[in-house]
Amino acid sequence: MGLGMNRDRVIQLCAIALTLVFITAAGFVSGLPHKGPTSGVDPLNPDAKPTRTGPATLQTLRDELQLDASPELGGQPSPMMVMLAAGTGAFRGLVIDVMWYRIEELKQKGKFFETNQLAQFITDLQPRFAEVWRYHAWNMAYNISVQTQTPQERWYWVRQGIEILRDKGIPYNPRSVNLYRELSWIFFHKIGQYSDDMHWYYKRMMAREWQEVLGTPTIGVSTGVAVERFRKVAQAPDSVRELIEQSGSAGRLVAALGDAGFEIDETLLRQVGRVFMYNNLSGDTLTGATVNPIEAQYPKKLTDILTRTGVGEGLPDLLNYLRKKVIVEHYHMRPDYMLHLMELYGPLDWRHPASHGAYWSELGVDISEGVRSRQNLDLINTARNGIQSFQELTYTGYLTYSPYPEQVGGYLNMAPDPRFIKAYDKAMDEARETYKKNPTAGVSTGVYDSGHENFLLWAMQQSYLYGDVEEAENLYAKARRLYGNKPSNVLSGRYTQPIYDLVMKDLGENFDNRDVTLQFIDSFLLRSFVQGLATNRMDLFTYSIKLAKQAYDRYEGGSSVNPNAVEQRKSLGKFDQIVSSTFARFLTEPYSEPIERVRAWANAPNEMKLEVYDRVRSKLEPEMKQAGFDFDRAFPAPDGLEAYRNQQKSGSPR
Repeated sequence: MGLGMNRDRVIQLCAIALTLVFITAAGFVSGLPHKGPTSGVDPLNPDAKPTRTGPATLQTLRDELQLDASPELGGQPSPMMVMLAAGTGAFRGLVIDVMWYRIEELKQKGKFFETNQLAQFITDLQPRFAEVWRYHAWNMAYNISVQTQTPQERWYWVRQGIEILRDKGIPYNPRSVNLYRELSWIFFHKIGQYSDDMHWYYKRMMAREWQEVLGTPTIGVSTGVAVERFRKVAQAPDSVRELIEQSGSAGRLVAALGDAGFEIDETLLRQVGRVFMYNNLSGDTLTGATVNPIEAQYPKKLTDILTRTGVGEGLPDLLNYLRKKVIVEHYHMRPDYMLHLMELYGPLDWRHPASHGAYWSELGVDISEGVRSRQNLDLINTARNGIQSFQELTYTGYLTYSPYPEQVGGYLNMAPDPRFIKAYDKAMDEARETYKKNPTAGVSTGVYDSGHENFLLWAMQQSYLYGDVEEAENLYAKARRLYGNKPSNVLSGRYTQPIYDLVMKDLGENFDNRDVTLQFIDSFLLRSFVQGLATNRMDLFTYSIKLAKQAYDRYEGGSSVNPNAVEQRKSLGKFDQIVSSTFARFLTEPYSEPIERVRAWANAPNEMKLEVYDRVRSKLEPEMKQAGFDFDRAFPAPDGLEAYRNQQKSGSPR
């Protein structure tokens, strides 16, 4: 028995030694210069020039398929990739095949961590093979994440899935539409949808991360203002030297920060972002900012510098430079393309996962123009991701976020944003054009229309509830024209009903759904401000608030709710916070004329004013001044404001 074991051990050692010899020899041979025609550019050395000049070379096929690396995106091979490629030489294909076989075997056994390690080796050996990056990302975001227990662990693996595609897979395979589609789907589905019971944690973490980078969007800002604000980021200087040359005030601030030991980098941007976030500031001015004791993750000397007279004036220019730098270098995104999408579709809030779903989907379709027909179906599916993302922004695009723990007033609310109704239709039209340019057997534009009818009816419902009856009639007519002749609709008489009856019927059937309930509450709260407070109809104000509260109570009392539940059963949060967020939005966006907002403020309860005064002042004051109003007279500070501010700074619950 012992001799048999010793003999087996010797055979194993000899086999290992021979394998190492063969691999080393193969690597040596692969490094020798080849005589005769070559196959073109080495996939691990894109700077090398091809030596073959005849027809139908591998290089010409690579050019046709656009399988090129992108040095601009960081697609150069790492030293590890070069070493592994040289070390395995002619055996590289065999090694990869064996690893793929092992991955499938381990996957069947549910050993996802082990498959993750093997996938990492394959990406190092074959970085231009897009499928392995796609599998690698999916495994981390979907398989490994759910094997962990805490929200922090799950979020870590979801982020790993995002980063492996965004930071490595796509730069090495910039023409692979499948990778853009996969990345878009992780944002839209894994983070933005509700199948993962930790999805609210993911949404909060993403909102926090991007609020640090881009600041708090002014509540209810118009599309034009949002676009112009981001334009300053997209057009910011590309270096500190350029920044100083263009802005003397920014130069003084950079010098002061340098003297205090601060680097002009991402860490500084996030520190400043936390100052803004925890002081509830939406502009780029830090007047009155303090260090909140709950989240003292930034040094007080930073706020001292940023608020110093003659120095802090350069902060807006410095922030725009840092924001552009971080977007490009950390997130591997293009600010110019982000701006393009905002100009084309609307005021994308980059704290929202659907905005990133739309970005990567649209970029994938645009950058993959001309890819051969075998990927046409991938283009169709990628375009569909964009449509779904814009649809989701219409459903939940108004995002309000407080970074505090929930027990002391932290929250994340996502309400409907009717501004994206037209963006959805535009995305639908763009997708149809993509299909026409890339016809694929067995696929028709009907793949985009499957949810179109329901969306049109939902948009009609929202327009009606928000008081835009004319737009509701237009949407209803469009849905009837496109889908009224469907046998099921003819049989049910769906499009023969008056709008009011159809809206109320649909709402009543869906009050167990969180989104529908929030939409109903939001619409009646806005009605209470527009038709109640602004006209001094306190009876209508009280009645509309009552209807909203009834919908809230009906949902909250329907069954047990908890913070980690699936979407349909997650708590709505506190009713007074919903009221204050909606009131702030009413005051700061063009729902009504300035005089109507002044009247609404005059008639609003003092408690509501306390909740929103500091949140809306920075946006309202210049707007009211332009309209000819004295802000302090039109919007006098509510009684007890200083006491309320002190209470908020202490972090104590109200």
